[in-house]
Amino acid sequence: MELPSFAVQNMVTMLNMNPKMKTFDIHGTPIKNNIMIELTHAIQIHPGLTYVNLSTCERMHDPWDRNLLCQLVAHTKTITTLNWMHNHITAADAIALADALQSNKTLTCLIMSNNCIADDGATAIAHAIASHPSLTRIDLDDNHITHVGIVAIAKAVTANQRLQDVDVSSNRLVDTAWATSLADMLASSPNLTRLKCDNNEMTDVHAILFAQALAKNASLKTLSLESNDITTEGMRALAQTIGQHATLTNVDVSYNESSMSLIEFTNTIRLSRSLKMLDVGNVESNNSGLMDLCRAFLDSPTMTELKLSEHSITQECLNEIKHMYATTPCRVSKKISTNDCTNCLA
Repeated sequence: MELPSFAVQNMVTMLNMNPKMKTFDIHGTPIKNNIMIELTHAIQIHPGLTYVNLSTCERMHDPWDRNLLCQLVAHTKTITTLNWMHNHITAADAIALADALQSNKTLTCLIMSNNCIADDGATAIAHAIASHPSLTRIDLDDNHITHVGIVAIAKAVTANQRLQDVDVSSNRLVDTAWATSLADMLASSPNLTRLKCDNNEMTDVHAILFAQALAKNASLKTLSLESNDITTEGMRALAQTIGQHATLTNVDVSYNESSMSLIEFTNTIRLSRSLKMLDVGNVESNNSGLMDLCRAFLDSPTMTELKLSEHSITQECLNEIKHMYATTPCRVSKKISTNDCTNCLA
């Protein structure tokens, strides 16, 4: 059901009457035809808005309305975060948005996940962000991008060292060139703090490239490689590098194809002096391996959460883990979460 005109007009009035408003969130809101122009103008002239969420808005199916948002990007003087997720953005739209970004001086976060910008759109966006003066986060998750577009994005991030947070998950990456480019980006971006590359059919070859690059990186805090095709060799390379990394705090390597035990990750926890959260869900294990992993987790002075989804933990093993927890003088609070995300130590 579309919102009636008076409801959208109320939104416009609310914006006009609240100059101190910082957040405007209408995600998932169906807006009546031709109303977007008033709303866009109100957002554009608002003196204080910093966060705007227009994700999954039905009116964004209309190219005319998407063009209005490009104008908004070009002319805003306050907005720092724009969420444009799941709005049927095409390559042509992304090219128009890239042009708008050339005039923008305020955005720090651009979320464009779950669209279809493809390589042409990604290449245009890459050109725009390579020299953007304020952007620190770019999210291009699930955008039908191949290695061609990802190589362009990686080069842009390397060129613009303001960029700290990059998500290129769930794209169509089958050529090794994309992994080489992202590895080069990881190794040569001194301010990069978060990299998500989930569900990209990463193999051992790609994982080893990432591990080698990670060894040269001294800034990354979050690394997510969930739901790839990494097996024993790649996991071992990653585990060894993660354990020696000085800044990594959150690592997700769950739901890969590894047939290795948890020995390497147990050593990772014992070695690391920065790690706080590790997700090894669905990594093959037995109760003995789980016990050793949990013991290392409980002994760690930094770790606070261990995620073990899809692990078959027997009641006997669980009781022993709880006993270890009860008798371990932990410096920080601890959580071991299983399939339903509850803390099995509670």
